[in-house]
Amino acid sequence: QRLSTVRMADLILVLERGRIAAMGTHEELLRTSGLYAEIYHRQLRPQEGMPARARPSERVRGGDGS
Repeated sequence: QRLSTVRMADLILVLERGRIAAMGTHEELLRTSGLYAEIYHRQLRPQEGMPARARPSERVRGGDGS
């Protein structure tokens, strides 16, 4: 799930290898869970370090797929 949506949840469970690694609110997990913070910041900058030509196109398609 995208963390931009998940951060609004009352309670978030962070799983690592099928086990609960941490739980709390978005703010709590950013402060206390290195794993959650790493995942969250990675999703904020998913294309950092990628060459410009390797980045997905940001072109918006019309309703006809063009």
